[in-house]
Amino acid sequence: MNWLPSNQVKRDIAKLYLMREDSLELLPLSVRSSNCLWRAGVHTVGQLLDYPAYAWTDIRNMGTKSVDEVLDLAARIRAGEGFELVASKPKPPDPLPPPRLPDILVRELGLSVRANNCLEHMGVRTAADLSDATLESLLAVKNMGAKTAAQIMEKLEALREEFFFPSPEEAEASGEPGEMLCAVVTSLAAFTGVSQGDLLRPLVRMFHDKLINPWA
Repeated sequence: MNWLPSNQVKRDIAKLYLMREDSLELLPLSVRSSNCLWRAGVHTVGQLLDYPAYAWTDIRNMGTKSVDEVLDLAARIRAGEGFELVASKPKPPDPLPPPRLPDILVRELGLSVRANNCLEHMGVRTAADLSDATLESLLAVKNMGAKTAAQIMEKLEALREEFFFPSPEEAEASGEPGEMLCAVVTSLAAFTGVSQGDLLRPLVRMFHDKLINPWA
């Protein structure tokens, strides 16, 4: 795999992709310049690039400073300095699938009979099925009382802490490596026949010990 230099990656990320049909509102222009261009009928990136350079000074209230600003911006767009003209906007990357808790059977979680029954009626078989669960989503389940929902959430929080697994809110804002670990353990479990929980616990414990004493 050919890795891009870090400075090139930063430049690509910082680029603003533009189409000729895009509004000038996307461009970093001063209010004065924007108003002058708008009154002159220059409303899009394409119109700005096609406008004759000699005619900018003919625009009403377009002073020397504004002309220099527009000419500099047009030159940067043409040169690809911080901008890139495209026929269509790049499709944003597909979001990563949310990380999942290990496939520990619900009956092995030590929940009450009532909690197990509620989860069974929901079609929940393993802890992984509850990876995205929140207190609000559990309380919305029919016949799920506040006490039962709280018990399930307490167990889920304990599992998330044990397996260094982010809550649904935390997962949105961070890219935790737990998803990769769970994928590896899933493959190992299928190959060895050992439950995911039994495979993960010693790995997590070893990782935790290494964090506390990295020189051990």
